[in-house]
Amino acid sequence: MTWSPPGQGNLKINCDGDGTFNTGGQKASMGNIIRNHLGKVVDGRAKSIPGISSLYSEAAAVSEACIMAVTLQFKNAIIENDNAFIITYGAIEEAPPWEVYVFVNSHSHP
Repeated sequence: MTWSPPGQGNLKINCDGDGTFNTGGQKASMGNIIRNHLGKVVDGRAKSIPGISSLYSEAAAVSEACIMAVTLQFKNAIIENDNAFIITYGAIEEAPPWEVYVFVNSHSHP
């Protein structure tokens, strides 16, 4: 998979979450990187989060991307994540899985 730039005047936020979920412990992290149409990094963040599930980690990353876009007052931002399941739940009326419910409902539009 290769990165493709957004159109001129737009920003792209790529986000991802991952973790280790086993009986020895649950560790997870998420990260976001914001680039302009030239590929120049505008901002980025990474942090450790509770290790509930891979789905939770992905949802946390998308949620953080939304918060970053609003906080930094981006007018034209594209948010990309490799988990289509998370993106889809933001656009449909079906209730999402419990571990990502709060993320999806806090950023969905009626």
